Amino acid sequence: MFYKHPYQLELEELKFPDEHLKVSKAVKPASLEDTKFVEVYTEEQLNLMVSDLETVNELAIDLEAHSYRTYQGFTCLMQISTRNADYIIDTLQLRDKLHVLNEIFTNPAVVKVFHGADSDILWLQRDLGLYVVNMFDTYQAAKILNFSRKGLDFLLKHYCNVDADKAFQLYDWRTRPLSTEAIFYARCDTHYLLYVYDMIKKDLMAMSTNQCNYVELVFQRSADVCKTRYEVNILNDDSHLSMYKRSKKMFDIQQMYALKHLYAWRDKLARELDESPGYILPNHMLLKISEMLPKESFGILACCSPVPPLVRQCLHEIHYIIKNAREQTFENAEKLNEDKSFSQDVVKHIDVDMISLHDYSKAIETPESSLPTLLNDLNKLVDDEIGIVYYTPQEITIFQEMNKKSRKHIGLTNIVYKQPYELYLKTVKYNNVVKKQLEKKDKISDSNEPLNASIPMECSDKLYLAPQAKEIQKKTTEVSNTKKDVPNTIIREIQLEDQSSSTSLTKQNPTNNSRQIKNFQPHKYETTDFAKFHNQSKEAMLIAKRLQKKKNKSKKNKKPKRLQKTV
Repeated sequence: MFYKHPYQLELEELKFPDEHLKVSKAVKPASLEDTKFVEVYTEEQLNLMVSDLETVNELAIDLEAHSYRTYQGFTCLMQISTRNADYIIDTLQLRDKLHVLNEIFTNPAVVKVFHGADSDILWLQRDLGLYVVNMFDTYQAAKILNFSRKGLDFLLKHYCNVDADKAFQLYDWRTRPLSTEAIFYARCDTHYLLYVYDMIKKDLMAMSTNQCNYVELVFQRSADVCKTRYEVNILNDDSHLSMYKRSKKMFDIQQMYALKHLYAWRDKLARELDESPGYILPNHMLLKISEMLPKESFGILACCSPVPPLVRQCLHEIHYIIKNAREQTFENAEKLNEDKSFSQDVVKHIDVDMISLHDYSKAIETPESSLPTLLNDLNKLVDDEIGIVYYTPQEITIFQEMNKKSRKHIGLTNIVYKQPYELYLKTVKYNNVVKKQLEKKDKISDSNEPLNASIPMECSDKLYLAPQAKEIQKKTTEVSNTKKDVPNTIIREIQLEDQSSSTSLTKQNPTNNSRQIKNFQPHKYETTDFAKFHNQSKEAMLIAKRLQKKKNKSKKNKKPKRLQKTV
């Protein structure tokens, strides 16, 4: 859609007043501490500021925008200075209320002083709907005066002897609240600008002649800047050529194919993710990749230092474009020029970190209809429902049952997948048994009856042995506790009973126990020589050490044979 500039007629027929063309006395600004400073964050403060600006004929204006992590960018701060006050306006908070300033900005009786307003004019139109009439751009004046440097920091040093901190040119102006250093930098951009305007007009008048008035020439060039309109960036077949001409390189057909399609891929991804193209892939890296055309993905990463995060994430897409570029020949050069749908040939963006069967961030329908659940058909997974482009084996799944008769699977033959739902049912049964046992423990805490785990999960031996071991421990603890309280006579009687029970057992099993009782002789520890056993253990340790040394030597001697060199 094309539309004319709403103030094009006013800008074309603008007649500059004689007061603006004449050189007045340069008024030095007061110090920052002595001047009035107002931060505008509310609508009431904005209305008070507008009432103050209506009484002034000269304004110094500057904008601070953020464009690194967004595609189009947006203004974050506006600085306005008069001869007596400095204002900083939060354009993020008051974005829909700053149209009130349009009457002042388009008033031809008020001079608006900017520096390098090429981008400021577009930002005002894009975000705030503001237009400017009767502007004086100090950058255009510095070009006419042919200064060695045209930046605002040079003009501040040249005319005001003020050193501007360049570090804040890359400051993130989205941060709230602003630091004191950032506020100081923002105020300096406009606080001294009206004094620079007075001094630079004197230098222009000194250069001007009767035939040419350079002050009026700066006003005319500034009016041409005000005529520019903001237009949404549209990707064309020749969009990459401006970057190619600035690089001053000579590319062949394959390199130009890579440059064209990488540029289109970057622009498309930047629009989808709302990121700047420079954040996704800077221009110098894009040119280097298209020039080198690396065969492998590691070569693409070698062309980028440091590697941008989205390049690493979308490495397969870049590799696909370069692979197609290397296949280009001179025969299909005419087809390449005729092809206008190059942006559609780019591989569809895939979020590599989120590739999984349960990722529905790129799904067309709701996740309930696309995800497999236990209640639905378990083997059903339609590729069209989930918009992820990758291959998965459809015949083998986690929920697949294996037939006992035919144990043949395509791809994986030795792996048998169990159903998680069956395992879940076993755990439910086992948990119910454990709960019942705990309830019995609470009820029969006084009695010594053992508890049985009747339903094991998987390992039956361990679960059946566990209660038996608990019973043995209980008996030992009971005996130890009774020995403390019971007198010796009762203990002797219990021992006799145990001996009688043991004799009864021997009667039942005479063959095994009788032999053990007859052959048993208690060992006399008084006559034993413990030094002999100690020496034997020492000798065994020495023998083990010698054997270990021999093994280590044999390992060292066995060196790997050198491989023969092949031509």
